[in-house]
Amino acid sequence: MLGGRGTGGAGADFRAAVAFVLDIESPLSEIIQIAGWEIELEKGSKGVVARTAQPMAQDRVLPEGLDHVEKALDLLAYEKHAAMMLEDHTNSYTALTESRGRLIVEINTQADFDLGFNTLVQVRNAAGEIVPDPPRPPPVLIRALRYYRQSQASQTPQEAYRHLWLGLEALLSHLCPKRGNEREDAWLRRSLGLLTPGLNLTGILPAGRTNIVKYVLEDQYRDMRCNLFHAKQKPGAPAHVMPDNNKAQEAYAPLLRIWRTIAEGRANVRSAGGGAVTNAGFQIFMSNAFDGTNAMECTDDVSPNTVSDTQMSPQGRPVLAFDRTEFNRDFSPGRVAITGFLDATRVPAGTLLHRIGTKMEGTLFSVIFLHRGLSLEGVDELKVMNVFRLRNTKTPRLVF
Repeated sequence: MLGGRGTGGAGADFRAAVAFVLDIESPLSEIIQIAGWEIELEKGSKGVVARTAQPMAQDRVLPEGLDHVEKALDLLAYEKHAAMMLEDHTNSYTALTESRGRLIVEINTQADFDLGFNTLVQVRNAAGEIVPDPPRPPPVLIRALRYYRQSQASQTPQEAYRHLWLGLEALLSHLCPKRGNEREDAWLRRSLGLLTPGLNLTGILPAGRTNIVKYVLEDQYRDMRCNLFHAKQKPGAPAHVMPDNNKAQEAYAPLLRIWRTIAEGRANVRSAGGGAVTNAGFQIFMSNAFDGTNAMECTDDVSPNTVSDTQMSPQGRPVLAFDRTEFNRDFSPGRVAITGFLDATRVPAGTLLHRIGTKMEGTLFSVIFLHRGLSLEGVDELKVMNVFRLRNTKTPRLVF
């Protein structure tokens, strides 16, 4: 239960809530009260919900609910020996929010589109004969490659970023060793200043930035690396705040390009190449699919979703169409979104929704299956956002 009017204890209402997905099924059932929030886990379920009687808009519900869920999981790991983590909590969640006195249930999901292609280049002589490729140079084995592999095999953006930064330190140390009494930031400034001139770093810097050394020191080292690697707090100074998944994800891609450019251009690490679909190309591809007639529907059909689904309700249960949908091709680089809106008062009382589907030109495209069902009693609107993210399969991994 998320909440809604008339759902709280002793006549109180839960006016705000957020539910996330755990990485494992909870080994216990527990309700924990923390600073006006109630956090609940159910044995055998991968869901965890935080709810409060205080009405909140989305920009407060998500960070505050997440903070209290993390605190509850901290307690359970220590007191109950039940260590659990959250899956992709910045992109996949269900929330109860309030806007202008209206209670809204928001479901956010994200799905990856794996795209990629191989390239083959042949050189022919004047007679039309294929000229054999020259032998590849022998591999260059440096310690920094170990960190690179661990980064690419990571499960979260924070973990990937930590390993990649260690890889950058190992790479720079290999090429430009740190001096005895040299400060960390001074060494980074000196080594990057010596190694980056003449390298092709086009397209890495944000708009309006021109100095690669300053960018790495400020955006990557100060804002990302220090907040991910340090937890100690100096008297009178603010505590380090760990960047969330989205911030770590955004910082990872340019750091990876910097790492690979220096590794190939200065350490002679060889590259196998590969074909990539651009963010702009992906947005055009998805626009061609969704810019036509699209719709969302829901039903109380309890049939689990399968890749062979063609009907919104395989069991022939009543299907309710959403009031409207919106397609956003510019949601963020490499991601598009389709959002549906449903007046919750149109759902018959007592109904538990189990399937929410998206259709393109009348064809069922995707289905969200809600195992325990969703009741919309006590709320005013259901908002469902499906985000589709590009993931190139023939280039270094950029999403986790």
